[in-house]
Amino acid sequence: AAATTAFAVLATLRLRAQAGPKAVGDCEGEAEAELEGGGERVVRIWMDGVFDLMHHGHVNAFRQGRAMGTYLVVGINDDASVAACKGCAPLMSEAERAETVGACRWVDEV
Repeated sequence: AAATTAFAVLATLRLRAQAGPKAVGDCEGEAEAELEGGGERVVRIWMDGVFDLMHHGHVNAFRQGRAMGTYLVVGINDDASVAACKGCAPLMSEAERAETVGACRWVDEV
């Protein structure tokens, strides 16, 4: 279910990003475009999630998100919010999850 949600968010962002360079956002993801000093268009993509026990589905979602823009920012849900939503704490700490996500070649910022 989580992988399906991630792909649905990516598909929605892809459609919205095609609409133009203005900021677009919702509670699950955000695409923002701007021009850098040299006139090059920068498209920042936002994704967030738990990312406990990283697996191919997470990495594939990062790859697809990065392909939609020029800069991928990934947010990590804190341990307390994960415990509140899922009923148990994640197996990896927030710091471990952030370090693992940050090591992915397609993630520019955590």
